Amino acid sequence: MSKRLVSILIALMAVAAVAATSAVTGSFMDLRDGRVYKTATIGSQTWMAENLNYETEGSFCYENKPANCKKYGRLYTWNAALKACPVGWHLPNKENFETLSALVGEIESVGEKLRFKGEWKVKSSDALGYSALPAGHRERDGTFRRKGEETAFWSSTEMFAMGLSNIGLVDMYYDADFGFSVRCIQDELPIKDTLSPIVAYGMYKDPRDGKKYKTVKIGGQTWMAENMNYGLENSSCYEDKAENCKKNGRLYKWEAAKEVCPAGWHLPSKEEFRTLFESIGGQAKAGRHLKSKMGWLDGGDGTDVVGFFALPAGVRDYSGDFLYGNSETHFWSFTEKDDNIAYVMILYYSHDFARLDYGHKEDWLSVRCIKD
Repeated sequence: MSKRLVSILIALMAVAAVAATSAVTGSFMDLRDGRVYKTATIGSQTWMAENLNYETEGSFCYENKPANCKKYGRLYTWNAALKACPVGWHLPNKENFETLSALVGEIESVGEKLRFKGEWKVKSSDALGYSALPAGHRERDGTFRRKGEETAFWSSTEMFAMGLSNIGLVDMYYDADFGFSVRCIQDELPIKDTLSPIVAYGMYKDPRDGKKYKTVKIGGQTWMAENMNYGLENSSCYEDKAENCKKNGRLYKWEAAKEVCPAGWHLPSKEEFRTLFESIGGQAKAGRHLKSKMGWLDGGDGTDVVGFFALPAGVRDYSGDFLYGNSETHFWSFTEKDDNIAYVMILYYSHDFARLDYGHKEDWLSVRCIKD
């Protein structure tokens, strides 16, 4: 056995021992150099819970001392940071940091919950395992400053960094030649890797455009396990972004929703939704069982035990505003209440129940087709 392999195995054993007694939820080995990093999952995001320490051109140890790299990770120029994260991980953008801050809680306590205990001069709980250390920074003239007092993390948003000090969080824009720390965030898993592994899925190919949809049998019903993504008039992508259609399917007005399912499939009725709830233990827990295991706000993910795979697709209301993009999903039913209103099934990030409510027919909502 090579010395390098022995050292990697020892490092893995050390990480496992630490993980057993801390808030850290996992570990990751960088195959480029064999280093192992602790990881922390906060909401739907998975972060490295240590600063990156992969040596590249444009990276430095604080005061050029290897001991500081070992403890604090390396400091990177912005251009070096853009390319530093390993495969499967990436440099977070500004929105990723804003989501992290929102998930942590009240703005007054964000710094406290992200700072590693015992390394800062103020209260630091490291409540979520992010373990931010006061690594300092390197200025563009090559001087090193403020180790023990602050840290800053580069983002992929041009020259934006998230700063963390004894006071709290601060947004910063700096020259690209400054040296800041890097925290990599895990790439979002493709849909195929997040579907329930305990469910036997079928497959249906829509002959109109060739798109393929996973299908699933729940009780005596057969459902599409993905939202419809067939383009027609009175349908749109969330925020008019094609990538949202690819991930979450399209949003439809009710008249369009009635027509969008392919031959052999139809828009479900209110009673067919009720049958779905009954087959998975009742309406009170149906939301938890129908929601996907990823993507929901504030850790509101579901179990997806039946493979329905409901993602938080949001809605577009009749005025044209896009709402609830990572916190709710609304599905049209065929059942009308009156000339302007039809029944909808709603899932929320904050609740386990599935709700049958009313939707205005001019709203734009998701569609799940059920087999005839």
